[in-house]
Amino acid sequence: MTLEFDDGTEHFLCFECIEALPDAPTAADVEALKG
Repeated sequence: MTLEFDDGTEHFLCFECIEALPDAPTAADVEALKG
């Protein structure tokens, strides 16, 4: 799944990663998954 944020960034995430995000994720939440 690809998430697009208001700042113009796009992130392709697997289902497992999507499940790990909070209900209203931000780009920072996605970046936190990488590290």
